[in-house]
Amino acid sequence: MVVDLSARDLLAKERGLTVVELICAFAILATLSIAVVHTQHSQPRATTRAFQETLALRLAQAELESARAKVGQLVIGRQPIDLPGAARSLPDARGWRTAKLVAPGLFEVDAIVEWRPAAIKERATVRLTTRVVALETRQ
Repeated sequence: MVVDLSARDLLAKERGLTVVELICAFAILATLSIAVVHTQHSQPRATTRAFQETLALRLAQAELESARAKVGQLVIGRQPIDLPGAARSLPDARGWRTAKLVAPGLFEVDAIVEWRPAAIKERATVRLTTRVVALETRQ
C-alpha cells in the first residue's frame, strides 16, 4: 500500500478550526442570542401597547355612539368623559368629548381618550371624529 505523504499532510492541516473561524462562529452565535433575547423582551410590551390602543379606540367609539343616541342633549364645547371600569387597563386614563355646531342641525363631535403607556414618557392619544345630524320632528 502506497500512501502519498503530501495528501496525508494536507488532510492533517484541514482537520482543526482556526482561531478566526472560531471567533466568527462565536460572533454569529452572540448576535443570534441577542436578537432572540430582544425579541422575547419587546414582544410583551408591543402586545400591551396594542391592547391599550384597541381599548382606547373602543372607549372613544362608545362615546361617539352615545353622542349619536343623545344628539338632542349635546352640549357645545368640551365635556369630560366618565370612563367605565374597563379603562383601568389604561394607566392614568382620561377622556373628553368636544362638540361644535358646523351648521344648523349639524354637529361635529370628537371623542378623545388619553393615557400614559408604560415605559414611554409621552401620553398616547386616540381621537375619533364624526358628524351628527339633529333632525327636527314636526307634529
